[in-house]
Amino acid sequence: LQEQIETRLQGIASIRAAGATVITLMSSNSVEIPYWKHDDTNDPKQRKIGMLSGTWNNETGSPTEGNFKLELLPVIANLYNTPKVPMSVSLVEDAANVVSILMNDMAITKAMDEDYQFIRGDGVGKPEGILPGGLNAHSLTVVNSQSATAFTTNGIKALKRGIAAQYRPGASFHGNSLSWGEVEVLTVGGGNLAFAFPDLSEESILLGHRVYENEAFPDPADNGFPLLYGQMPGYVIVDRLGMTVERFHDSGTGVNKVEFQGRVRVGGKISKPYLFTVQKIAA
Repeated sequence: LQEQIETRLQGIASIRAAGATVITLMSSNSVEIPYWKHDDTNDPKQRKIGMLSGTWNNETGSPTEGNFKLELLPVIANLYNTPKVPMSVSLVEDAANVVSILMNDMAITKAMDEDYQFIRGDGVGKPEGILPGGLNAHSLTVVNSQSATAFTTNGIKALKRGIAAQYRPGASFHGNSLSWGEVEVLTVGGGNLAFAFPDLSEESILLGHRVYENEAFPDPADNGFPLLYGQMPGYVIVDRLGMTVERFHDSGTGVNKVEFQGRVRVGGKISKPYLFTVQKIAA
């Protein structure tokens, strides 16, 4: 049952499906991950990782001194439980597929709950999201929508340029259904009513990159951050031994009653903020 649940998660959870880095813990409940600090003073276009900037020199010259800044941040596998589900023994005996149906519901519930935290979690007893509380708490590169109240065609194109060129291969767009519904009806403009991004509606592709929909992302609103673009491997998920489903049938559950409960330990944290950029609804 555990293997079936983990298989289903890939198709349900967008952060995992988009390629987030997953670390499986075998003998502890936490791991330290590298977190790169970037200095825009040395590299305003964020082309390079860290704060190093090389110099051209001759054979007798001395290189300049640089400052490589790297932090190690702990990521804890926090405990998560699905709701306890009691059933009668007769129901389990008579309805052969009821347990499989329950397992599917547990998988969906777990996937949606963890995905919400991977995006908006505050990190207190749960994963820390890419946009904690729906805000740009990690100071990701901000690209304005070029309108104080809505998305624009030019703003969406500018979002793709929010990270340096070498980090775009493999990048993807993320937002909720309401946001993508507004983006897909944007027109070319200048009197041309043709849709600007026809591939979004037909193939979930935007400007050559995959689009993921997740209702955990904020709705479009003035000064909000409804869209994310970047390489999801820059977010790290830690799993501890997968998901366990426990079946109780004892004096605690009562006569002729069984109880199922899911248990998992999972954490998450952004490790490479330079791989992400967000769209802000602002002129």
